[in-house]
Amino acid sequence: MEVAAHYERGLKIATLLTGFLLPTDVFRCIWCLMIKPSILAIALICLFVGPSVVSAQQVTRLTPTQQAPWAAVGQLVKGRIGTQSVCTATLVAPDVILTAAHCVNGAKNETPSGLRQYTFAAGWNKGEAFATRSISEIIVPRSYVPGGEDRLRNLNSDWALVRLSDPITNIEPVPIVPLPGPWETVYFLTYSNAEPDTPYLTSGCAHRTLEEGPLQIACPVSSGNSGAAVFVGQPDNPQIVAVIAAKAQNNAFAVVPGEELLSRIESLQ
Repeated sequence: MEVAAHYERGLKIATLLTGFLLPTDVFRCIWCLMIKPSILAIALICLFVGPSVVSAQQVTRLTPTQQAPWAAVGQLVKGRIGTQSVCTATLVAPDVILTAAHCVNGAKNETPSGLRQYTFAAGWNKGEAFATRSISEIIVPRSYVPGGEDRLRNLNSDWALVRLSDPITNIEPVPIVPLPGPWETVYFLTYSNAEPDTPYLTSGCAHRTLEEGPLQIACPVSSGNSGAAVFVGQPDNPQIVAVIAAKAQNNAFAVVPGEELLSRIESLQ
């Protein structure tokens, strides 16, 4: 417990000094070189390696042949699929997808015909999808306040569950698991407004949980990435730990699923 506490404190101090979230593999190497490391020593060493956080990231543009393991991740759009109005969403139950609240909040009071204008295209890549469905219901937490004054705290509620018109039975939903410690990097698959036809896989992202609750991720995101699930685990068995909701410079902010979200998913099944 004492060693773990030193590790956590050293990483936090190094982050504050550098302004970066350090790649956990770099931090771990420094840690392993010292039997009983000084917190200050770790922080000072990390001060010099901090900028290498960018080099720890890897961004891969997926081709259609690489899409199969990521079939549960898709575009959520209003209107024609592949247009610039894009958010990312992930299948968490046969007929339920998870995304960001600000992607769909304006549509939660739509009529059934209005909801049918929205489409989820699972595994969309270069004009083809593993499945497409319209939507029939939107669930946004009551605590979500669009444009609220306390933007950081409001991020905790920036999630939405969207029920599909019909279940998708040929794709395995992605499970939600507890957030791991800072020693494990995270990754995410996203669609963007700039290139809505092609998803990008961003991996090797360091992370930390802020006191206010949101998860800060040391990887950049762009317009259209909102709603993307943040994953841990192997690519052939991804697990969700958060949902991307905002960006700030070269960092992303994500919502960590709480009891309300998990119970909502269970009630919808």
